[in-house]
Amino acid sequence: MSGLGFESGGTSLAHALQNSFPALKKGKHLMHGEKVAYSLLTQLLMENAERDVINHYLHFFLQVGLPTILEDLGWEDATDDELMLVANDAAAAWTGIDQLRFDTSPEAIVAAMRAVDQYSKDYQGHALAE
Repeated sequence: MSGLGFESGGTSLAHALQNSFPALKKGKHLMHGEKVAYSLLTQLLMENAERDVINHYLHFFLQVGLPTILEDLGWEDATDDELMLVANDAAAAWTGIDQLRFDTSPEAIVAAMRAVDQYSKDYQGHALAE
């Protein structure tokens, strides 16, 4: 029965996206949790989660040193075409993310990854100004 739990729990955008990171061939040093952290922020933005929820995770990730911007992943110079390699892999039919209730197209994933990067930078800049 443990396989059933994995099959049900593994169909999130966060896991599909982190599993696709090797497509970019950058950031190979990243651990599973580091990749999932950034991917979870991406999923929260794509789900249109409440700002308080996003900020809660973002604050925690920053406190414990998890990646919240592309630079943290080693992808500060990644082009949209490079991010599209990751997004195309994450959006493949076998990942199951097409069952989610929001746009999981590769284009939406790349846009969300860029949005997370900017959101986190803005959040950190605002926190420093306080």
